[in-house]
Amino acid sequence: MSREQRSECGDVDWFLRQERVRNLYLKQPGFSACYVRQCAWAPSRGHILRRTIELANIAVKRTGRGTFTRLVEHLTLQYPKLYVVVECVLTDRFWEGLLRRGFIPMQRWEGDGSRNAYLPLRSEVR
Repeated sequence: MSREQRSECGDVDWFLRQERVRNLYLKQPGFSACYVRQCAWAPSRGHILRRTIELANIAVKRTGRGTFTRLVEHLTLQYPKLYVVVECVLTDRFWEGLLRRGFIPMQRWEGDGSRNAYLPLRSEVR
């Protein structure tokens, strides 16, 4: 599938349909950078290992326009059994926004001090 055909449905949808592509820089509307990975992951031993998209390096062209919110809403509606993980959050404003949206802080790597969070599945929210 060509890059033009992929853009019609959004690179994130194309990416999540791939079985052999595990990481990629995506071309997403409103993003200047969007590097993602897909894997199987569980937040803790009490959770089932599930498909996960890791937003590893993302930057929007213009902040405060809902670009990230639209991406997360799309992912949660189209892929309700997919964990969304945001890695290495650099700004306080973005971190606070993640927490307001229901993301849960997590330690990704032992002792590295980075801010990481995941969005629980809707079925896990009580």
